[in-house]
Formats: sequence, C-alpha cells, structure tokens
Amino acid sequence: MATETGASKRKKTQIIPRKTVAGGLRIEIDREADGRWIADVVDLPGVMVYGENRSSAIEKAKKLAIEVLEERKQRGERVPEAVFIEE
Repeated sequence: MATETGASKRKKTQIIPRKTVAGGLRIEIDREADGRWIADVVDLPGVMVYGENRSSAIEKAKKLAIEVLEERKQRGERVPEAVFIEE
C-alpha cells in the first residue's frame, strides 16, 4: 500500500444507504494535510463536515444531509427527485 504525502489526497465516494435516505446520496471523503477528514455530500451543495476520523466524518455528513433534506421538505423547497426522507 502506498503512503500519502501531505500534498497528495485520496478522494473516495460513499453512498448513504437506502435505508437512511432513499435513492442514496454521494459522499466524497478526503483527508486534509493536517489529518482531519472531510466529507462532502456531493448532491447537496454546501453540506460538508469535518471529522476526527473517516467514519466520524461520514456519520456527521449523513446526519447533516438528513437534517438539510428534512428542513427543505418542511419549508416546501425542492428535494432532489431521487431522494426523500423515509417516514
């Protein structure tokens, strides 16, 4: 396995499971030079969080994505067609 330098970054995409959000949302995972992990919910611009480790960043991103979608739904705003909150 290759090691990373501070300048190089790995990007990975993870799908939020259908049981959490129907249709799934893509999450890009990256590690900053300072060691923090960042998770960006690609399908919801601006929904981005940091975590101390990879799994923490993913869990925080899932939680924030669900909160954002619920808030948009309550306000009557458009929610991406392939995504809805399971009730």
